[in-house]
Amino acid sequence: MLEATTPWAFVGYLMNTYKERGEGFHELVNILTSKDRVNPIPCMVDKVRILLIGKHEECVVLANGNTWMPERKMAREFEKVIGEAAWTSIELQLNSCVQIHVYRESDIPNRHGHCNSNPYIPNKLRKALGMPLLPECAKGSAKKGPLRIGNKLTR
Repeated sequence: MLEATTPWAFVGYLMNTYKERGEGFHELVNILTSKDRVNPIPCMVDKVRILLIGKHEECVVLANGNTWMPERKMAREFEKVIGEAAWTSIELQLNSCVQIHVYRESDIPNRHGHCNSNPYIPNKLRKALGMPLLPECAKGSAKKGPLRIGNKLTR
């Protein structure tokens, strides 16, 4: 499967072998990121992108087209294998493949100031897209005051 010379050949093998990222999938990823590999894997960047995104050229090929964001350690392994520029491109695509949350129809901001006209977008994605960053909140900076439960005021 990993020796397939084109992304579509890889997709064919992948769809025939795996429907989800369950049994056997992690062994495939471990082989892909192995440092002991002598021969290079053809179309490596495309194969990593397909495994993580679950799609190839907008065609669903794995896990119903759902993305898989690997943990930090695994992400570093992918970056070592395919290079920083290719990994950054895939990571940006992974972060961009998010379900869009629809806020209340009235467009009244929630307690964090977000609404349909001002949705929350993480700073990591904002930076990659060239958008202005949101201010970072310092830990423990939330105002603590009296809490009203029903008609009672508690401290």
